Amino acid sequence: MELPGVVYLYTLATLAVAIVGFSGIIVVLLQPFGGEKSELHKLRARILIEAGLIAAAGAMLPPLVGLSGLSADAVWRISSAIAAPILFLWAIAYPRRRRRVSPDPLPMDVLIGISGHVLTSIGVLVNAIGKPFAPGPFLYSIAVTWVLVTASTILIRAVTQSLPTKR
Repeated sequence: MELPGVVYLYTLATLAVAIVGFSGIIVVLLQPFGGEKSELHKLRARILIEAGLIAAAGAMLPPLVGLSGLSADAVWRISSAIAAPILFLWAIAYPRRRRRVSPDPLPMDVLIGISGHVLTSIGVLVNAIGKPFAPGPFLYSIAVTWVLVTASTILIRAVTQSLPTKR
């Protein structure tokens, strides 16, 4: 049985792995520009790698559960029940992790990202419950996509803030 949406999830997994690999290269190449990186830069690098790996694992979870032979509804419910708490806890942990390395307030785009993660994790929880919508790939794929969008945003921020500025 081919799960609906699985091709999209495979594509997301591929993109997530590419972003993690590219991020590693970028972090190494940007070292000469800025010398020693701050704790905030190191946290961003960790979060970026975590986001990519969460997106890749999240994208591969429904096809893995699908190998069990369960119905598509069961696959989406189980995958969503596993993913929802991971996505939620990862999102709400970021402000605390950031406060440990920087006293600065969270930028608006970061607050929007965290809010998006909380909302998408609620959507995935709704998918696991199966009410008011039947479980399926839509809400699940939105959440995994949002993780990948977050990773891309972090990568862009890391690159732009690490490049030397004109004096």
